[in-house]
Amino acid sequence: MINAHTEILFTDFLTTNLMVASIPWLGNALTKYRTKRSGYSGTYKMADEEFTRKAAEKHNKTKNLRQAATLGLAILPALTIPFALRKGMLNGSSGNNKILKWFNKNASEFDYKNSIYMSRLTALIMWLTSDYFPYQLACRDKYEYRDTVIRGTSIGLVFWGGDLFLKNTFSKFSDKVFKTNLMNKTEKRPYRLSELKNAENIEELKQLPKAILNRTRNAGVGLYALNLAIIMGTLGFGLPAGLNKLLRTKVTEDKKKINNSLLTYDRLFDLHRNFSGFRLLKHNE
Repeated sequence: MINAHTEILFTDFLTTNLMVASIPWLGNALTKYRTKRSGYSGTYKMADEEFTRKAAEKHNKTKNLRQAATLGLAILPALTIPFALRKGMLNGSSGNNKILKWFNKNASEFDYKNSIYMSRLTALIMWLTSDYFPYQLACRDKYEYRDTVIRGTSIGLVFWGGDLFLKNTFSKFSDKVFKTNLMNKTEKRPYRLSELKNAENIEELKQLPKAILNRTRNAGVGLYALNLAIIMGTLGFGLPAGLNKLLRTKVTEDKKKINNSLLTYDRLFDLHRNFSGFRLLKHNE
């Protein structure tokens, strides 16, 4: 069973990570093929080809190195996690290696839910090595890099803890103010909607008066909708709007700097030309 689990986890890590990590690079190639332009496509309507090409020059110099780093990150979990987990489960409890002991103790955290869905810890490792950092490595200029870091970090904070924080906060507030029973006192976590629906199978819930149980179920559905609405509002609308405004501001500022530099150069050139003409005139006199 351990050998089979190791092979499955290795295959899952390798295939999934390679596919996901290739998405930003394939997207960049497709965009360049279709638009015949270089640089970050988010700036295409804000600046001309010359501006976007120059903005991407610095990143183009390290493109091959960044592609190699993307590949390395993508295959790293497949080459390490399954085999460390296997060794930890087989003899990690008896050795002195702290890493193997950790894998032995937390082996269940890598198990598949219902033998189908990857665990939260497995998904986090995959997200970091095939999504979060590879998307940054694939950025075409500083504008896209800033956008990607802010967007990826914001989404990551919400998905890897932010939603659970909101759920816990809302559930505790509801239990205190509206006298519901959303928090599982034993496990110190909110009940899932599926658990509230089948309350007769949970000792703590089936003992509740019917009025409180109905109130708890309604509150659970309401708070789920509220949590979803907040996340949709911030990540789905607020974050894109803020990033688009920031992008327009930065591109406009840089274009002004370039124009000011050109004006300064033209003035210096005119000054030099006029001065040279004046000296020539004096010499002729």
